[in-house]
Amino acid sequence: MPLVISPTKDPNEEIEKIFKKLFWNFDKIWITPLTPGYSGAGVYIVTPDLGPALARPVVAKIGLKEKIQEEEKNYNKYVKWLSGMRSTILMASAYSDSLGGIVYSLIGNLMDGRIISFEDYYKENNIDAVEEGVEKLFTETCKYWYLRIDTELENTLEIYIKDLSLDLFKLRQIYDELFSRFILGNKSIVYKMIATSKKVSNSSNTFDIINAAEWVSTYSLRTPLATRYCITHGDFNKNNIVFDNRGDPWLIDFMFTGKSCALRDFIRLETTIKFELLNSNINELSYFNFDNALINDMSNQSTNFSTNPAELEELEKAFRAIKKIRALAADRVPADGINYDIGLLIQTIKFLSWNKCNNKNFILISAGLLCVKLDNSGLFRG
Repeated sequence: MPLVISPTKDPNEEIEKIFKKLFWNFDKIWITPLTPGYSGAGVYIVTPDLGPALARPVVAKIGLKEKIQEEEKNYNKYVKWLSGMRSTILMASAYSDSLGGIVYSLIGNLMDGRIISFEDYYKENNIDAVEEGVEKLFTETCKYWYLRIDTELENTLEIYIKDLSLDLFKLRQIYDELFSRFILGNKSIVYKMIATSKKVSNSSNTFDIINAAEWVSTYSLRTPLATRYCITHGDFNKNNIVFDNRGDPWLIDFMFTGKSCALRDFIRLETTIKFELLNSNINELSYFNFDNALINDMSNQSTNFSTNPAELEELEKAFRAIKKIRALAADRVPADGINYDIGLLIQTIKFLSWNKCNNKNFILISAGLLCVKLDNSGLFRG
């Protein structure tokens, strides 16, 4: 039975039992907690102690039994067979009455190197390294998922609403509460229940901010769109992509992996940067300028989003990273621009129900801009 050594106190005996089942063949293991998953599961870097030396570090995840079982099933169905991919290897799983644990080996990472989350990789590196990491993620790590893409005529808006289990009634309530105290810089807000305005502008003292939850509830596609499907990871949040010390990305947490809209992972990663990694203290007006340029593709290069040098530097980094994600999406899933915008709108407002956005005003701005763009496309009717 291994001796569990951790910088923090063991949460309870059941978790310790799972660790002992997973690492039964080692006398001692060293545990370093990573940022917990959004499902409430614990994620850890575990380094087995061989006595005279330490073994290669691995990633362990411990959570509710049924969720770990679902993750193991998805791994075996969608990930295990991808030989040749920079593939995470499932080494072991173990279960108790209520908990489950799973261990992943990141084949290829160096013995003495750190394993860090996408959040830390993004914050510690310059934009050139971030762009390189994102490119490796989609062209190497996820490469084989995009080799088989199926196309179906679908109501893409309804597909994304169903895929993300969007509760529009709850979101309308959240919107009502948020708009009651929303100020964009020193500007007054005109709260649009339905998209009646064709333009959102920062040239006057009034902004038309559309209630995206009402828009999605009211508007529908006039005709089905060609919607592309393939295997996707399903949850590219800031913790589920990890990097080794060579800058190579690996995936963990396959709870939501399966066949889905092919753009899903690109869209999720864009929203991770916007709503999880951007500094929450960035001025809303600066964010408006930044996202307006992105959503309306006003420039292939960054512009003067802010007069604050620190804000400008951070927004320019995010701008370039997201432009890179979108370019990779266009290359892997071509001719799907309007589908990207539809999926981005649904993923954006989904963040409100997750309560994990640094600044929810950013969501109101992004979703409103997307509603205007989709409204102007002529593809929707109210």
